[in-house]
Amino acid sequence: MFLEQNPHRKGDNLRDDPGYQKVIGICLKDTIIHHHAVSEILSIYLDQLYMPIAMAYTIGAGVIAAGLFNILIALQDKNYASIILFSMLISVETMVMFVMSLCGESITSESITLRNELYFSKWYNLDIKNRKTLLNIQTSLVEPVIVSSLGIIDINMDSFSNIINSAYSFFNLMNTQME
Repeated sequence: MFLEQNPHRKGDNLRDDPGYQKVIGICLKDTIIHHHAVSEILSIYLDQLYMPIAMAYTIGAGVIAAGLFNILIALQDKNYASIILFSMLISVETMVMFVMSLCGESITSESITLRNELYFSKWYNLDIKNRKTLLNIQTSLVEPVIVSSLGIIDINMDSFSNIINSAYSFFNLMNTQME
């Protein structure tokens, strides 16, 4: 931003330039404001959806397992309408959980990326005031943002994988009981 306004300064040592430091300070403050806004939106989102997300995750495994089991029974009875119905149910339930997990995973990975970018920035080119501001941002990002439901279930791809594995295990358990 500074170099766009001052193209003749490209390649100069900008560390001691007060105009450059002022622009950096503005950018850092905008980053803090943006981070707080994102945190507020995430908080509102989780406050409204923590129970539906928890139910989708916990009940989803059972729905998928029961759907697989019903498909197995429908295959034995050659009931193709039920096969299509339960296949669609499983697909939709899996997609809902996948999208939720992907959103949670992307928020977590972006917070880690931001932390790493700040850590590896050329902070030594900043004045003391901007260094302190950068340190405050880095301190708030020590722990990555992890989206969770009810504080129990992390909404990420690992949880999605565990739920799908649990559903398949539950299906296998029901299948062995039927034999």
